[in-house]
Amino acid sequence: MGLLKLKPAPSTGPTLRLKDSQQEPKPEPQTAPEIVAGPSRDQIITQNPIADFVRARGHQLKPDSKGFATDACPVGRHEKPGHRPVTLYSEDQSWYCHDCQRGGSVIDWLMLERNISAGEAMRDLSAAAQPSRIVATYDYKDEDGKLLFQTVRYEPKNFKQRHPDGTGGWIWNLKDVRRVLYRLPQLTQEIRNGLTIFLGEGEKDVHALLEHGFPATCNPMGAGKWLDEYSATLRNADVVIIADKDKDGRAHAQLVASKLYSVAAAVRVIELSEKDAAAFFIKAGTAEQLRAIAEAARQWTPQAALEEQARGFTQDQIIRAKYTQFAQSIIKKCRLDTLDQIESYVTRQITKMHAANGYFPHLQDCDEFYTTEDPPLPPLVIHHVLHQGSKMLLGGNSKGRKTWALMDLAISVACGADWWGFHTRKGPVCYINLEIQPQFYRMRFKKICEVKGVQPDAGMFWHWPLRGHAKPMDQLIKQVMEFLQRYHFVLVIIDPIYKTLPPFRGSENDSAMITQLLNEVELITVETGAAVLFCSHFSKGNQADKEAMDRVSGSGAWARDPDSLLMMTPHEESDCFTVEGVLRNLAPLHPFVVKWDYPLFVRESQADPDALKRTKNSGQFNAKYNPQMILDELSVQTGTDVTPLRKKLDRRFGMSKATFYRLVQELIKSNQIKQVEEELFKA
Repeated sequence: MGLLKLKPAPSTGPTLRLKDSQQEPKPEPQTAPEIVAGPSRDQIITQNPIADFVRARGHQLKPDSKGFATDACPVGRHEKPGHRPVTLYSEDQSWYCHDCQRGGSVIDWLMLERNISAGEAMRDLSAAAQPSRIVATYDYKDEDGKLLFQTVRYEPKNFKQRHPDGTGGWIWNLKDVRRVLYRLPQLTQEIRNGLTIFLGEGEKDVHALLEHGFPATCNPMGAGKWLDEYSATLRNADVVIIADKDKDGRAHAQLVASKLYSVAAAVRVIELSEKDAAAFFIKAGTAEQLRAIAEAARQWTPQAALEEQARGFTQDQIIRAKYTQFAQSIIKKCRLDTLDQIESYVTRQITKMHAANGYFPHLQDCDEFYTTEDPPLPPLVIHHVLHQGSKMLLGGNSKGRKTWALMDLAISVACGADWWGFHTRKGPVCYINLEIQPQFYRMRFKKICEVKGVQPDAGMFWHWPLRGHAKPMDQLIKQVMEFLQRYHFVLVIIDPIYKTLPPFRGSENDSAMITQLLNEVELITVETGAAVLFCSHFSKGNQADKEAMDRVSGSGAWARDPDSLLMMTPHEESDCFTVEGVLRNLAPLHPFVVKWDYPLFVRESQADPDALKRTKNSGQFNAKYNPQMILDELSVQTGTDVTPLRKKLDRRFGMSKATFYRLVQELIKSNQIKQVEEELFKA
């Protein structure tokens, strides 16, 4: 690479505007710091009230019944006049944006706003809560030297931005303010003169470089905040990017290099022996050493970046690096509250990594089942019905109020309330609503809560109104997975699932397509650890004489794939349904009856589950089956096993399982036969 073109080193560097001093203080001799335990997460949230935190950023707050409303949001801008989609909750010091469907604590706000990890956010908020003083201000000016805004540095270390209010004061945000590179007037002239521009991560690095004769700049607000406008400023420039010696710094350097690759005349990325340029010079690094490093660096290209990343790593080292990356992501991306959640998350990530590397899960020697401790079973979301991490299908007639049942279940789990007589495990729920208009969903939600006498806590029930935004399941998952992983839901409901079928290809009868769709659903359970519940409608016609699994319309994969099935079959009594369960990992579920009592289904203990509703012509069809067929096979003295008898009558007469058991119950009620355990006797 060619030699760098640099201007002569100035005798003194640019002057920082410092509080109580006219020049940056020299570093004090290093001493071993006293180790003090930092404040806890709850303490940090208490020390940084959400309303004060948002107000300090220059945002207007409007009081409402739950705290405050504002148009401020760390995710995106909401500039519609009078539109305040963000609620700040005073009771638990949390926030939620109803447009972006994101929320959390003050820590989550700062993570999203600055694209930093939870640890970094907690550290910065902890420092912000302590008494602080301004130690430096950095002016950002336009090409004509007019002040646009300042970055303000505090001690303990913290940064804020402000811009002039036009009356001699400051507004502490950058809303509607043009963002530019640091030292823009000087930088523009240096580029015209053909000088090599050094790009640091922060203003302190820039001044260290200037003091040693290197033209330098940086973007405001640090790593991850590069804008395309900055790239245009460096058009045709020879640029050397100095990456901070940490993960975020390297990622920022690679991002900027990729943005400048097709714009600048040349781009090089270097990394110094210390964390950044300022530390390099403090540790006795010299301008000659930095110049030599920069001149030896080859020009950045996408291919060169990939080669550099992979150079010198064995396959095992790459795998270990990925394990480390996943471990770091536990803290950065997820809010983990218990060791069980951490263990579950790590297990899912390792499984995912093995799949990404072409590995199957490890082959198991079953002798280990007796020599090692049994792993814990997944917790039950619905007792006796559904484990976390499993799939469940609720089947019923079209317009059979299945969505009401699902909403009741979701609210019950979010509150830890009983559902249809089953206990539930309290946990956060996400309801992906592809069908009901948001206004009506809201009305239903409030009515169910009113009748049940419950109301989910903040953050426990998330409604995603996607009516009109339905997509094939594989596309939908790509857009929702990050959200589902972040909040550690115990239950995810997709309603209705048929809206995620690929358009113009196959139908619900296409076994291969339905299997692929259900594999995508299974991916949600693996990636998030949540149970996933969906519903499907019955085929047309009489359902009474069909096996429970055969009542769902379309491919048999709908019923074969889920771990738990609950089938709501119309009962002969008005507004009643017999509920039958088919459970893969749990004990058999005895059928029971639920009755519609707006807005809920309630368990009807006195109703006979076997009294299924039949169509008008179903009696003619069943006339060929009669109790005598069973009586002919029984003896008074010798018992006959139920299951072999049922299969025998099925082979001989085509008698279904439901018809067999219905006739058996009729014979028992009329005292013609009796049942002892699993055997039938003539009375």
